[in-house]
Amino acid sequence: MNEPSGGESEAPKTEDPSVPTDQVAAVPVAVSVQAEPPRSTQDDATMSYGLIKQALQEVLDSGGEATLTKKFSGGKILIQPAKADLQAKEIPIDEFFKKVIRVRDQLRVLEQKINNHDSLTSADKATFQSYITRSYGALTSFNILFKDKDDHFKGQSSK
Repeated sequence: MNEPSGGESEAPKTEDPSVPTDQVAAVPVAVSVQAEPPRSTQDDATMSYGLIKQALQEVLDSGGEATLTKKFSGGKILIQPAKADLQAKEIPIDEFFKKVIRVRDQLRVLEQKINNHDSLTSADKATFQSYITRSYGALTSFNILFKDKDDHFKGQSSK
């Protein structure tokens, strides 16, 4: 007897010897198996949170849209102690710039959270907003690092 090959099925055997086996047709049977949808688990939620956190960290690490001005690119910041016998600290200016951008981005997030907070009164929002504005003002010294003026820190304007 020939072995079935591939998708062919063997003809079923009959009990009645009067029916020739070549007249018995194979009947294809369709089997439908439906997989259960994946269940959401705490691990999935943690994984999703982890992926989101990693993506946000990459965006923050990229320095946003701001660009360091060309004259400082590749430079260093030297922090020199007053005492000559103490060692100075050099910081790559590109890394320092990323940290300045990170502070700016976190201030923006804080500002949005304050403005969208349901429990804060308008007076509270204005108070917190003034702290953020003063923080921006304190950071204006770093504006020399930015290539584009649109990226500059802006404090409270004197109108």
